[in-house]
Amino acid sequence: MKSDYIQTTTCQERRKDPIEMFHSGQLVKICAPMVRYSKLSFRTLVRKYDCDLCYTPMIVAADFVRSAKARDSEFTTNQGDCPLIVQFAANDARLLSDAARIVCPYANGIDINCGCPQRWALAEGYGACLINKPELVRDMVKQVRNQVENPRFSVSIKIRWQKIFSFSVWGKIASFWNKAFLTIIILLIVLFLDAVREVRKYSSTHTIEKSSASRPAAYEHTQMKLFRSQRNLYISGFSLFFWLVLRRLVTLITQLAKELSHKGVLKHQAENINQAAKKFMEENERLKRLLKNYGKEEEHILEAENKKLEEDKEKLKTELKKASDALSKAQNDVMIMKMQSERLSKEYDRLLREHSELQDRAGKDKKCL
Repeated sequence: MKSDYIQTTTCQERRKDPIEMFHSGQLVKICAPMVRYSKLSFRTLVRKYDCDLCYTPMIVAADFVRSAKARDSEFTTNQGDCPLIVQFAANDARLLSDAARIVCPYANGIDINCGCPQRWALAEGYGACLINKPELVRDMVKQVRNQVENPRFSVSIKIRWQKIFSFSVWGKIASFWNKAFLTIIILLIVLFLDAVREVRKYSSTHTIEKSSASRPAAYEHTQMKLFRSQRNLYISGFSLFFWLVLRRLVTLITQLAKELSHKGVLKHQAENINQAAKKFMEENERLKRLLKNYGKEEEHILEAENKKLEEDKEKLKTELKKASDALSKAQNDVMIMKMQSERLSKEYDRLLREHSELQDRAGKDKKCL
């Protein structure tokens, strides 16, 4: 917004509310938003031709809030540019409310574009795709009403007439009006054929001469009937053509309504399928991550257990070696003790023999004495 164009007096104080203009009962002339044309200079021109209400071109609310350069280039106004409605393209309630607060002192209201069919707008989530998101539109309107302090600041929504054709009432009316159209067409065909017969009857030269011979005023009477029959022929023929065209128009509207309804159902199904597929893909990725993490944890656990088992194995080997050494030592001690025991037994036997011999010698010595 260029400061050279902005005055300190607010627009609402200089002119009456646009809502009051619509309730006044008078014809309200509006300059609708046009891309790249509804700038300040164009609005100033149309106001000279008694335009009551002007709209700005569509402004992307996100760029308008975040960029001062975008505000300077997209929105300019002056004291005479009033009443004024600023049209925004938005898909976020907070950004739209921030944009509305910025333009509130210089405009009478904002308009949310819910009808733009351009591909870039649909790809960004703006325009006509908002028709299928009524909760988001409701949140945006409520957010603006809550953030803007001026109660006379209007918030409107732009939609396209094509949405009307998607109403289910067309399908209900079609079956009833089809019979009515056929009945009226048959009646008009009968009237048309009767008018053709009357024209041929009263335009015949033989009939006119016969009537003129019988009565002097019969010629004028016959011409009057011929004029009436021709008039009936034109009226019935035009009415028949009009009803055929009208029937075709209603048939096309009904088909369009069915196609749009079918398209809406298919689009809704496609969105649900995409959401389900996206959900399944996210769940699959989550399971993969969990499985990967679980695999890593399991691998760490197995490695720790293997390491512990190896340590236990080495420990058991050491203990086994110690036990084997102790057993070998014990066996050696047993062998040594066994050998010592055998030696002691032999020594004991020898001593017993020597003792016996000494006793025998002592007994013999006593006998000799």
